[in-house]
Amino acid sequence: MNISFTFRNFEPSVHLQQYARRRLEKIGRFLGKNADLNIQVIMALDRFMNCVDVKISGGGLQLSASEKSDNMYSAIDMVLDHIEPQVKKFVSRGKAELRRARRDTRHEFYGLETDSEDESDASIVVTDQEHFPAKPMDLDEAVMQLQKSHLTFLTFFNAETERVNVLYRRENGEFGLIDPIV
Repeated sequence: MNISFTFRNFEPSVHLQQYARRRLEKIGRFLGKNADLNIQVIMALDRFMNCVDVKISGGGLQLSASEKSDNMYSAIDMVLDHIEPQVKKFVSRGKAELRRARRDTRHEFYGLETDSEDESDASIVVTDQEHFPAKPMDLDEAVMQLQKSHLTFLTFFNAETERVNVLYRRENGEFGLIDPIV
């Protein structure tokens, strides 16, 4: 995050610059540590009004705000209070897109073809499809999860083998594990 300051019609003040930088770093925590992010702060004195313009650009972000006040510190506060909701809205929109992308991820399943004459005429129809992120867990945690639920099987990402496994409940009450090797 690169912050540049421009002072117009008055002498640059180190204290004003530090104050604005501290306030901008608080807003910067919403954006993370993005090196492409450029923040330009323009402080100007027009007649007897203090003007502050803030422009944030980079990483797909284009935001700007401008405020005027009798006091430069209050103008900085007002402009940053104006730009903070814009930053929060941009960040929440990005998070919503990530959630939507994860939800819409398609998982493809491959089946085996059979040579049986009885099934050659009938086509198999998939009536229900479920998409979910496979939570990384170890085998003991997966067994506990399956014991707590009413499900007959649990698909999970085995943290030890780093593969997708299926844990299923057998008719005799014991558990079975399917661990495909690709």
